[in-house]
Amino acid sequence: VALLYFTRCTIFDLNGGSPRQYCADYTDQTNCTDSARVGGLCEVGGYTSTISNMMVCGGFTQLCDDNAENWCVEVSEYCTLHKHRLCDGVRDCPDGGDEVGCQERSSSVCERRFGGGGSEARVPVSWLRDGEQDCVDRSDEDEVWDVCLEFRQEEMREGWMCNGVCEGKDCLDEAECNGRQYGITCQNQCNMSITLAPQFICNGSPDCLTDETNCEVVPDLPSCSHYQHRAAHGGVHIVPIHNYTRCSIFDLEAEPPVYPYCWDFHDQTNCSDGDKVGGFCPIDGVMINISKLMVCKNHPQLCDNAEENNCVNVTSTCTVHKHRLCDGVEDCHDGSDEEREECKNAT
Repeated sequence: VALLYFTRCTIFDLNGGSPRQYCADYTDQTNCTDSARVGGLCEVGGYTSTISNMMVCGGFTQLCDDNAENWCVEVSEYCTLHKHRLCDGVRDCPDGGDEVGCQERSSSVCERRFGGGGSEARVPVSWLRDGEQDCVDRSDEDEVWDVCLEFRQEEMREGWMCNGVCEGKDCLDEAECNGRQYGITCQNQCNMSITLAPQFICNGSPDCLTDETNCEVVPDLPSCSHYQHRAAHGGVHIVPIHNYTRCSIFDLEAEPPVYPYCWDFHDQTNCSDGDKVGGFCPIDGVMINISKLMVCKNHPQLCDNAEENNCVNVTSTCTVHKHRLCDGVEDCHDGSDEEREECKNAT
């Protein structure tokens, strides 16, 4: 049958619904005249053509000569996106996982072939000269592309450093405290020295030249499922627990979230800095310390006896662990943790 303009890029449903596509080979889903229906740009049979957004990550068939419409990434169990929708500054997945791990992007911008229509964005450095055309003008494969972006990590304000509160991007204000490092300092692909928080170490996505080394699990040494990898991609990614990934500051309420290293929070045990220690309890029968971030926070239980959650609501705005009551130190702003009735009989 003839392909007419009013038969192109119509909506179809192959899951028992109606209507179906016009052409058995889906070529009716090319050369869309309505820009709202356009999902991307590629060569089809050697000719440049738009293809409909119905064909992007749909898994129906290959239309693009280079199969670009199927360059898709399972960001999480509930969110699959085209590669070109990642790290573009637009949150497409409900949990924002498509904008996680985007530290290194080019200083130059281009229009991405499947980027959602016309807007330009910087691209991840790893896409440059990788043999896949990501930019409409193919500039990402150009030898003269400005590969190294102007990469500056956020300057920390006075008062932010090592106060136990995540205030800088990725909690880097808490990266070096009391002579200990939380995370690593490494060289990126542009030969610049950067600091990486534990959530980006051994997550399966290189952010610098060495963050994916020393990631093999060694028998009889501590390991866990990587939190950021599971949050972004789903599934279990087992990694070793290093001293520099233990007891780092995290903030699950931040936007975007700053994750702990381990999905089960076991990185928040055996803190080497006394200032990070929130208490001691048996874990798998062994008495060890746990970080302050696990005490009275309603995170998953670490202590065998759940002792970290033996907490008291002193006031509507102050909750402290039972062991912080009547100890001579005011933990609540109004000192009410030291004025309770049981404190009068303390021995």
